Amino acid sequence: MAFYGGMTSAAELIAPCRALLMDMDGTLVNSNASVERAWTAWAQAVGADPQEVLSFCHGQPAPVTMRRFAPQWSEERIVEEVERHIAREVEDVADVTPMPGALELTQWLDEQDMPWAVVTNSPAELARRRLAAAGLQPPVLVTASDVTAPKPAPDPYEYAAELLAVLPSEALAVEDSPAGLAAGREAGCVTVAVMGACDADLVLADPDELLMLLREVHER
Repeated sequence: MAFYGGMTSAAELIAPCRALLMDMDGTLVNSNASVERAWTAWAQAVGADPQEVLSFCHGQPAPVTMRRFAPQWSEERIVEEVERHIAREVEDVADVTPMPGALELTQWLDEQDMPWAVVTNSPAELARRRLAAAGLQPPVLVTASDVTAPKPAPDPYEYAAELLAVLPSEALAVEDSPAGLAAGREAGCVTVAVMGACDADLVLADPDELLMLLREVHER
């Protein structure tokens, strides 16, 4: 565990927060195999290096990745390719699972009546499919379909906070990608990095460790 910002403890950092805003892929949901299959196939089809594409695409909207590695494509072509790409991912959820501690964390939040939302750059149909496959039912879901500017813009986190009737500064933004952490930070949330991400107010191993901290705070 690591924490920043001059706080004396991680518990003190999260104690004032009234809601959790959490990323989906890589944070609550393990969709790595599906993501790798889809982007590897796409990279091979366009003659790009699959490893470079996979290193770049995490946390990025699909059109951003396609513009990066197929700059010759028109916007019309990108729209068509994104639709095909998402359709493949929607059908490929057989091995999508919850991340360690994700089910326990969200169940505890529901038991405590603590507001929470999933905030993802995935389109709505794909997000719903992956969440269902992982056994997660967020009370609020904000997807790329709901905002004009996806992460790393702050819009998704600002909108999620509005739907939960809290200020962004009263919410934890839990993320595993630089783009997501940048979005949460710009929105004014307390940022929590998990699964190897960094550059956040608080760095934890996984949702399980976050649950331990939340229990510690609420039992005081």
